[in-house]
Amino acid sequence: MASLAAAEEPSGVPDRDKFARADGGKKDLEADSDEKMKIFENWLLDNNSKFPKLVMQKYDDEVRGVHAAEEIGPDESIIEIPLECLITVEMGKATDIGRAVLQSDLDLDAPKHVFLMLFMLIDRKNPTSHFKPYYDTLPPTLSNMPIFWSQEELALLEGSYLLVQVEERNTAIENDYKAICHLCPDFADISTLDEFKWARMCVCSRNFGIVVDGVRTSAMVPYADMLNHYRPRSVAPVTLLTLCNTS
Repeated sequence: MASLAAAEEPSGVPDRDKFARADGGKKDLEADSDEKMKIFENWLLDNNSKFPKLVMQKYDDEVRGVHAAEEIGPDESIIEIPLECLITVEMGKATDIGRAVLQSDLDLDAPKHVFLMLFMLIDRKNPTSHFKPYYDTLPPTLSNMPIFWSQEELALLEGSYLLVQVEERNTAIENDYKAICHLCPDFADISTLDEFKWARMCVCSRNFGIVVDGVRTSAMVPYADMLNHYRPRSVAPVTLLTLCNTS
């Protein structure tokens, strides 16, 4: 089990204010009743996940967050996600394209991220994928992330070093995509550059560092990846992950 211890709205309301409004259903935001989220939560529960004191809430069309529905005590475990619901780096390495990347020793910008991305991009094409309920909850676009901003939006930042960072990030992602497509031409049929960028942002904003069978790796941890926080943290900066195979 994976066990954890304790963007803005279209109108421009900061995350800090938005989260302050969303307090577990006690004010004007209600628990998200979206059908895909219900299917996702049932999938987790059917696979022996546990999050009895948590509730999912929706801030806008692409932003959700986990909130406490009840009082949580010090050092209380608030969520458990079984290993079979996690997507790990090793799963990406085990794909045909992942093995080709490993054997070629490509110089990638973010290798761990890329292997997670490869698995997700390949597997989500499968309509009967075990992870389909999870994929269906991921935002279809990530317009709040700078690499997806339009030229008009970026022009508003003229003179800011952020423009250099955005360009460098876009170039690094595009280079990784081209390198993989050159190595495995069929990959272009699996993923476009925009889909590759989408997967990169999903992974870099959501993945956890974990240890499985004594091996340190990275993983996508469904539901836990929607435990939002803002800076500076208002909670203890410690997240504990322990894993065991429940099969």
